Amino acid sequence: MHSTRMSYHLTERLFAEAQRRDVTPSELIREYVEAGLNTAESGNQEIVTIRVADLHRAIDTAVKRAA
Repeated sequence: MHSTRMSYHLTERLFAEAQRRDVTPSELIREYVEAGLNTAESGNQEIVTIRVADLHRAIDTAVKRAA
């Protein structure tokens, strides 16, 4: 077991995402930590993490420019 301190804002985001996915905050933390460690261990510098909202915005912009 590990204890980690997070800001109120980060904790609220964590709980909201866990609720949206219907998992516990602990399950979500484990998933994120594992994904981060896998990325770090792979040495792949090409992997970038972005927010879903930013991805949607970029796709919408690209579609508008292509039209």
